[in-house]
Amino acid sequence: MTGDMDKASEQYVVFKLAASEYAINIAYVAELLRMVAITPLPASPEWVLGVVNLRGKVIPVIDLRVRLSLPAEALDLNTPIIVTQVDDVMAGLVVDDVTDVLSVDPNALTRAHESLTSDHLIAGVAKIQDRLLLIVNLPRLSADFPRIATAGSEVG
Repeated sequence: MTGDMDKASEQYVVFKLAASEYAINIAYVAELLRMVAITPLPASPEWVLGVVNLRGKVIPVIDLRVRLSLPAEALDLNTPIIVTQVDDVMAGLVVDDVTDVLSVDPNALTRAHESLTSDHLIAGVAKIQDRLLLIVNLPRLSADFPRIATAGSEVG
């Protein structure tokens, strides 16, 4: 029986933004980086910091704080970037701190009510002991990434 529960559990990368803990399904996480030089994109949304060259692939870098309507924070060389991939779309998410990789039992997940999140960027909440993790809806968040990456690669 325990083996069945383990199979049902999924791994999540846990990170902090402001005073809250968030999580992304590890299936979407390609790698973790420390801050690198970011090339700004003119006329991009305020939450798009720019693009980076990751081993020959140009990917957008998103300030997840700003995208989730939290106040921006100063970035430094220790600021982490979570490189994500949904299907063939990659992007970097700037967060305050990456803290854990946790197994989450699907029974611990509660779907977010539509009125609680603008743009449906939070898919739900996971309750793990005394912690509440806000689960980022990465497929929804990544819907704008192809447009941003394309805008960054247009050369006229």
